[in-house]
Amino acid sequence: MLLSKVVFLVVLAFGAGIFFASFFSSAYLFIFPLLIIGAILISVFWTKWKTVCTGALFIVLALGAGHYVNGAHLPEPFSAPQDISFEGQVVELPAKDEQGMQVVVETTQVSGRVLVFTSYFQEMGQGDKVVVSGTLQLPTVFEDFNYPLYLAKEGIYWVMFRPSIEVKEKGISLLASLKVTLQKRIDTFLPVPQSSLLAAMLLGNKAGLPENLKESLNTTGVRHITAISGMHVAILSGMLFFALLYLGVPRKRSALLVLGFLLFFVAFTGFQASALRAGIMGSAFLIAGLTGRRGVGLRVLVFAGVLMLIENPLLMAHDIGFQLSFLAVFGILLFLPLLQYVFSRLANPFGLRDIVFMSITAQIFTLPLALHHFGILSFVSLAANLLIVPLLPLILLFGVLFLLFSALLPFFAGVFVLPVGLLLSYLSFVITALADLPFAASNVEGFPLWVLLPILVPASFLAWRVQQQKQFRFREETMIL
Repeated sequence: MLLSKVVFLVVLAFGAGIFFASFFSSAYLFIFPLLIIGAILISVFWTKWKTVCTGALFIVLALGAGHYVNGAHLPEPFSAPQDISFEGQVVELPAKDEQGMQVVVETTQVSGRVLVFTSYFQEMGQGDKVVVSGTLQLPTVFEDFNYPLYLAKEGIYWVMFRPSIEVKEKGISLLASLKVTLQKRIDTFLPVPQSSLLAAMLLGNKAGLPENLKESLNTTGVRHITAISGMHVAILSGMLFFALLYLGVPRKRSALLVLGFLLFFVAFTGFQASALRAGIMGSAFLIAGLTGRRGVGLRVLVFAGVLMLIENPLLMAHDIGFQLSFLAVFGILLFLPLLQYVFSRLANPFGLRDIVFMSITAQIFTLPLALHHFGILSFVSLAANLLIVPLLPLILLFGVLFLLFSALLPFFAGVFVLPVGLLLSYLSFVITALADLPFAASNVEGFPLWVLLPILVPASFLAWRVQQQKQFRFREETMIL
C-alpha cells in the first residue's frame, strides 16, 4: 500500500472518530474497547500486514473520539454566579445587533474567554485592554440547543451581562484598524443595504445586515453569498492569479503570490471557519499544482476538514457553517465532474454552465442539513442562485477595486462606486422580490437528517465509482484557478 494511501486512511479514521463522538453522546464509552481491539489485532496478528493496519485504524479512531471528548470538556459550574473583577483584552472586533454589543474578552484570571453583553455606547475595539466588573456565569443550555458547546468552539466558556467596563489602554492592531477604516469607507460611499452586503462579502462583517434582509436571504436560500466562503476565496484568488499572468509574472511565482494572498485574506477576515477551510483548500490546490499532483480534490477536502477538526474538534457538531461548507464542496467534487462529462457538448460561455452545475450540486447536498437546522424549504433558491451567483465575480472585482482605491487613492474610489452600487442594488432587488413571493418558502419543523441518506449515500458512491472508471477528475481551476 502506498504511503499516501496509508496517511489518508489514518487522517480519515481520526476524522471519523471525531464525527462519531460528536453525534453520539455515549461515544466515550467505546473509546477504551476500541483501543483494546486495536491492540489485540496488532499484537496477536502482527505478521499480517492488513490486520495490523486495521488494528492501527481502530486505535486512531479511538484517538479521534477522545480528542472530541477532551475538547468538549467544560469548566465545572459554580454553585451560583460569581461577582468578579478582572483585567483582560478584547480579542475580536465587537459585534453589534438590535440588543446591543457583544465583546469577547480574554483574561488570565479565568480559564477560557468571556463573552460580554453590553450596550452600544461602550467604545471598544479589538486589542483594547479593559477592566470588567460584573457577574460571571456559565451560558445556559436550551431545550434543543447546546449553547455552552456552541460558544466553546470559539474558546468562550463564560458570559457576563451588562457589566461595568473601563478601557485602560487602546489596542493597536493593523489588520483590525484597516478593517475598521475600510468599513467606514463602505458606509460613506454606499447606502444600506448595499453597504452591509459588501461589508459582509469582503470584510466578513455580517453585523450590519438588517434583520429583514437576513430573513429574505434565508427565504431565498442565498445566505451563503454574505459569508466568506470557498466561492468568494476562489473568485478573488482566481482573478488575482490571471491578473498576475496577464502582467507577465511566471505561473509558479503567481501561484506563490496567490498563496500569500490567501493567508492574508484568512487572517484579515478573522479566521472565520468558512474562510479558513477555503484558504486551506485553496492553498492545498495551489501546492498540488506547483508539485504537479492534481486530481486530488476529495483527499484535499478530507485533509482540510480534519486539519480544522484537530485544531478545534467542536466544529463538527456545533458549527453549522463548517457543516454546510464541507457538504457543499463534497457534493461539487463528486458530481460536478460527472455533470461536466455528461454535458460536455453543452456550451459554457463565461463558465456559466459550471456555475449552474455547482449551484445545483451544492444545494442538493446541503438541503437536508439546512432543513434540519433552519426548518425553511425554499422554492425559489435555485432561481435566486442562478440570478445572483454569476454576477458575484463582478461584484467582488469592483468591490475590491473600490476598497483598494479608497485606501490608497480616495479621489479615484468614486469611479468604482457606481458599478458596484448598481450590482448590489440588483442583488438586493432580486432577493427581496423573490422572498416576497407567496410561495417562496415553507416551514419544515423537525426535519430528520436520515430521510435523504438512503438516496445521497448510494448516489455519492455511484458518482465516485464513475469517476474512477472514466478516469476523469474535478478540474481544480474551476473553483480555485
